[in-house]
Amino acid sequence: YQLLPELSELNPGNAAQDYLKCFAEQRPFFFSQQGVDERTRYQTMPLAELALAKASTYGGGVLNRADWAARMDHLDWQSSQIIQNGGIDLVPGEMGPLQVLASSLQVRFRGQVAEQHFDDALRTAKTMFALSRDLGEHPTLVANLVGLWTAQLGLETLEEMVQQPACPNLYWALANLPSPLVSLRKGAQGDQIHVARE
Repeated sequence: YQLLPELSELNPGNAAQDYLKCFAEQRPFFFSQQGVDERTRYQTMPLAELALAKASTYGGGVLNRADWAARMDHLDWQSSQIIQNGGIDLVPGEMGPLQVLASSLQVRFRGQVAEQHFDDALRTAKTMFALSRDLGEHPTLVANLVGLWTAQLGLETLEEMVQQPACPNLYWALANLPSPLVSLRKGAQGDQIHVARE
């Protein structure tokens, strides 16, 4: 088992663009009051109740787009030039939606664990950890912190998963994760540019 997409899974394309495509025509799922309430309830629900709610297919094709994005062969947030020219905010506009995407992936991850669909759960874990790693490549510290938060959501659910009796052994999968999973280097450099311009 691995917890990040492997070379054999990668497809050509820019992951950053496809993460943001998840939100195309999906505002009710991500941002409506009903969608937010349901997501919050699923995130805190005990696994036994979550199994009855059939949350393993939560999000359907919307979150399948995130799986696809996490398996792209390159990443370009297209922010470096904007930062160098002093035109980016300290909090990039895409960070709020990407936080919602991470929360939605965690709900599906928990649903798959609750129903003991461990292969599917590990696929979602790969997506979450790839998203967190990719956010570490964004040239703002805020994005890097969202990446750390996304990794934490994935690890919390992974902790629930390894407590299930039929869970496979993930020792080597965890040992094989890069250290650090989320780098703060680019974000710190971006903030240096911003401070220097100020």
